[in-house]
Amino acid sequence: MALGIPGFRALEAAKPAWTQRVAQFRTDARDGTYSLARATAERWLPGDEERSIVARRRALEMTRACALEGYVTCADAIRDYDYTPQLREVDSRVMVVIGSRDSAVGPVEALRRAAGKIPRCEFVVMDGVGHLPPVHDELRFEEMMVEFLKT
Repeated sequence: MALGIPGFRALEAAKPAWTQRVAQFRTDARDGTYSLARATAERWLPGDEERSIVARRRALEMTRACALEGYVTCADAIRDYDYTPQLREVDSRVMVVIGSRDSAVGPVEALRRAAGKIPRCEFVVMDGVGHLPPVHDELRFEEMMVEFLKT
């Protein structure tokens, strides 16, 4: 059984968590609570510095605004995706960006090896950043993307 490579293949160990998250989302929607949204923002954007606090606030607003139907659709897709067979077929320049504080990606080297299967791939680990680099450190991410797109 494949363990999965976050970003390229769903993690087997995470599949039950998506069922639990959908159930929690339903409860939160019914009760008007946001426990899942708060836990998600904390997990995605760890850190005590001001930029992390601000990013979590923004992420909390985004996740609270998500509709149940949209969340269920995304959870179903995340539970079962596998792009690894197509990695070598990608015919574009690609930048894979992960945050050094992203608890969802597992071993960085596994993701680096998988990204290495993409013919023209640049692999970047953003130090001090969690699961959402464009939210957690938007200015640094923007600068990096502009440079990548210029070349």
